[in-house]
Amino acid sequence: MKRLYVYKILLAVLLAVCVAGVVFYHRFSTRSSADELYAGEKSRHTDVMATSTDGIAAMAGYEISYEDVDCILSGDVVFYNGMPYTRHYTVHKDGVEYRAYCGDHKKYEVKSTDKVAFSVTNDRLLQKAFLYGPGSEYAWSGFKGVSADHRQLIMTLTLNYIRHGQYFDVIDEFYKYISETKRDEIVLQGDQADIEIIDDGSKENYGNYVSLKDYTGYVDKKTGEKRRRTRIMRCKADAENGVRISVPADTWLHIRKSGEKEFTIHKTGKVTIMGGDRFFFSAEKAHKGTGTVKSGKGIPGVTVYTVDSTQVDDDQQLLFGTVASSSISMDIEWTGEKPVLGKFSLHKTDRDSGAGVGEALYNIEMEVKNGTQSLRTLVAQIETDENGHGIVVMSEYGGLGTYEITDMPFGTYRIYEERAPYNYERNSAVAQLVINEEGEFLSVDGKEVRTSTELEISWETWDKVISGKIDLSIYKQDVETGDKSQGDAVLSGAEFTVNYYRNFYNSVDELPEKPDQSWTLKTDDSGKCGLEDVVLQTGTITVQETKAPKGYTLENSIFKSAKDGNIIKDSSDGIYLDRIEQDGDTVRLVNGYELVVGNHVVRGDFKFKKVDAEDGTAIANVRFLVENSDGTQSAEITTDANGEYSSSADDIWFGDGKPDKTKGSLPYGEYTLTELRCDANKGKYKSIAPIKFKIDSDECVLDLGDIVDERMPEIESVAKNSEDGSKFIDPDAETVDITDTVSMKGLDIGHRYKLSGSVVSQESGRPLGADESTSEKCFTADAEEMTVDVNFRFSTDSISGSALVCYEVLTDEDYEGEVVASHEDVNLASQTVYTKEKEKIRGSISVHKTDDILETPLADAEFTLYRASDHEKLMTKKTDKAGSVEFTGLEPGEYYIKETRTPKGYIADPGVNSIPVSVPESADEPPVINVKNHYGMVHILKTDQEDGSPLAGAVFGIYDDRGALIAKAESEENGQAVFYGLSRGTYSIEELAAPEGYEKTDKKIQIDTSKSEYTMDDPVIITNQKIKEHPSPDTPNTPDTPDTGDRDPVSKVILLMCFAVVSVAGIVFYRKKFTGESK
Repeated sequence: MKRLYVYKILLAVLLAVCVAGVVFYHRFSTRSSADELYAGEKSRHTDVMATSTDGIAAMAGYEISYEDVDCILSGDVVFYNGMPYTRHYTVHKDGVEYRAYCGDHKKYEVKSTDKVAFSVTNDRLLQKAFLYGPGSEYAWSGFKGVSADHRQLIMTLTLNYIRHGQYFDVIDEFYKYISETKRDEIVLQGDQADIEIIDDGSKENYGNYVSLKDYTGYVDKKTGEKRRRTRIMRCKADAENGVRISVPADTWLHIRKSGEKEFTIHKTGKVTIMGGDRFFFSAEKAHKGTGTVKSGKGIPGVTVYTVDSTQVDDDQQLLFGTVASSSISMDIEWTGEKPVLGKFSLHKTDRDSGAGVGEALYNIEMEVKNGTQSLRTLVAQIETDENGHGIVVMSEYGGLGTYEITDMPFGTYRIYEERAPYNYERNSAVAQLVINEEGEFLSVDGKEVRTSTELEISWETWDKVISGKIDLSIYKQDVETGDKSQGDAVLSGAEFTVNYYRNFYNSVDELPEKPDQSWTLKTDDSGKCGLEDVVLQTGTITVQETKAPKGYTLENSIFKSAKDGNIIKDSSDGIYLDRIEQDGDTVRLVNGYELVVGNHVVRGDFKFKKVDAEDGTAIANVRFLVENSDGTQSAEITTDANGEYSSSADDIWFGDGKPDKTKGSLPYGEYTLTELRCDANKGKYKSIAPIKFKIDSDECVLDLGDIVDERMPEIESVAKNSEDGSKFIDPDAETVDITDTVSMKGLDIGHRYKLSGSVVSQESGRPLGADESTSEKCFTADAEEMTVDVNFRFSTDSISGSALVCYEVLTDEDYEGEVVASHEDVNLASQTVYTKEKEKIRGSISVHKTDDILETPLADAEFTLYRASDHEKLMTKKTDKAGSVEFTGLEPGEYYIKETRTPKGYIADPGVNSIPVSVPESADEPPVINVKNHYGMVHILKTDQEDGSPLAGAVFGIYDDRGALIAKAESEENGQAVFYGLSRGTYSIEELAAPEGYEKTDKKIQIDTSKSEYTMDDPVIITNQKIKEHPSPDTPNTPDTPDTGDRDPVSKVILLMCFAVVSVAGIVFYRKKFTGESK
């Protein structure tokens, strides 16, 4: 029993060891692979703890003296949910200590080091994270009451999420705060707030000190209270930069935010002025002395640094931020009163164009009330320059020679135009300018038009140019005719550009690039266009033809006065220039209101060459007719000795103008060229189809190229017996019917033709006497090639001789019956029919082809039949499957037959070269010739001795009865080897080389080709045996190296558990055995 207890104790110990191993492995894997919690996982883990480590120093025995150097110091590890995520870090830079955070939570083993490099990042979200981070003046309220470890963790994981997108629940509230909070007064761009205070009008830069010596009157619109005020200033800075100012006592600060229309009044307290804001100060009227604002504090900025260790290979990147301290200061000073003086300026423009108008003179008079009367005194004069800006030419105050009257005291002024510019109507408007404490007020004809609290005002006024109605008519005409158009040209569709310029110009070269007004006019069917009831001021007008009408050219256009017909000389580059001048209260065109513009019609010539279609030779003296499009003008022309024609070398002239050979013969238009029948082409060539061409380029010769004349049609005919289609007629018949089939080529489609046929005797060459021996057939060609039958029928009494010939003549009715082709050859067989003769006896010869050994019929043997008398080759034929061939239709006589090709594999008998044969008078027993061939091929089949498969690569030799080697053959993939061209006799076959891997057969095989045939289906079979191989001893296998699993902690645990199970099983077995023995 004691042993039993001992074993139980051992068993418990083993089980405890196994459980401890499993727990150890679980803790090891958890600590070494921390799982990240993403935004989608909403579980909360708040278990944050820190522990001391020994990783503070970079190496043993080394301490960093951070007072002297920039360095990184690492501190305690911070755990989250039982896993390490970051450390506490301190960075020393320029002698200042900063809290820093790890750039990647997976790399929290950042060691202390004094080898560091700094860089700046402008990531806005990172800047805001440090602005609201732990230790900042603007720190997030959620950091209050939270441990330093928790703040370190939240800040680290927030920075990691911004940089790497790794999200953890613990950063939820802080990240939401920094991403949604907007504080415009917080600067996030750098250390310092770059701010300047400038004068909003003069752009004077006040810098950090503003001395406000000048001030003006100011009236609060809401209360009506009168105050003194400074000039308007502007805060020049980025939109998120600004200054904070305390409003001085007894002073108001007026601020208008960027994009707003109204100023907001701040009477007390600290006020922030942001970049782009406009502002000014105001005080009560009785305010005296100096008000000062000192030490205006700039808004702080944030800079985020990344610090990297350059001492180790691992990524040592940390992040830390700095917050800027105060920026600039601004002093504002009141220095007392100064007399308030006004300013005035003037700008004059053209009422219609808006352009500046010069040489206008304005008077400025000061009005003083004296009881009921107003005394006016001229105090200044302004004259406008070419841009319409008024220059002070006389002044009782300041500003002489400048664009502004200055130092104008309080009072009322009367302003009016004394002199208008040339060609302008004087503007009768009278302006009144009032200057007082509240500012300047300008009214025109009793209506207030402008107000300025800055005591500076400008009057925008205008003048109207003198104008009147202009009616301009433009007439289009042909220069050659002086009136109507020529050819297919027209006077409609011409386009003119009419430009108007407000100033006077004497030549085209003086014109500005762009006109003030422009019109595009287009002539109607009568060739007229124009401007009607167009109101224009004095100035310059130009007319330019920009598009000529169809058939005319723009070059050398002529401008004439419609009044007297005189050519106007002052048109330059096709541009007509005229002036619009003042005529009393209206205007007029100097050169009149009617203009004639003449164009030259497009003229050209044409040329061509007449050639033969077959050989390309020139054809001279061919006549043509040239007509214009409406047929009102035409001319006959003729090709010269070279077959060429050119209108430029001829005297023809089309059109109504006077002939001028320096120009083309034909005006713009379409023309038709028609070939006429004449001696040069009659009976030889067909006329071409009419050619249409167009003259549309000036001074050009249109080349029509080669005009090819086709030859006249060709005809052929075949005459046959109408009844049976044969070439023979029965002389015993009462009538003869002949059909002559005429084939024609080269017909002109649409032309009317007539075929005239006649029958003549071949012997005499004269027509038959019968009237019926002639025939006619009329038709219209619907194709270039046609076939027509001409039929003849006449009595046999008219037959003279044994042969009749059909003549055919083709005439073209469209060529006035001109003969264009004929077929009249008495010796031509196709036109001839014959008198039928007695049918002759015909015989035949049969040939039978067989194998000389097997007596089997042989197909595809070729035989040729020759006539013995003159050795003429008559016909060639092949034997059929039965080995037979027959030559038929032979006249009785002597012939001979040659075998010209044997069947494949067979050899012709040397004795059979020419076989004579006779065809008897009687056809009852045609002669039969038997011809035999010898098969001259020997087939060998090479196979494997064991499985009978075909073998390739065996080489055989065949020897004759004397032992001489005749030929060699090699077996192919199918095992076949073939010897060719063997005659009858005995042979021996020997294997010269065996296939690879096979033993060579030494025995010789005897064959006799005179007794047997060795075909592919019945070959000589030769077998081979494979070469035997001797096996080599086996190579022993090398056992694999056993896997101990030392590197796998899981394998160790499993091995431990297996050991425990085996141990338990052994104990149980032993216990049972011990109990049994006890029993």
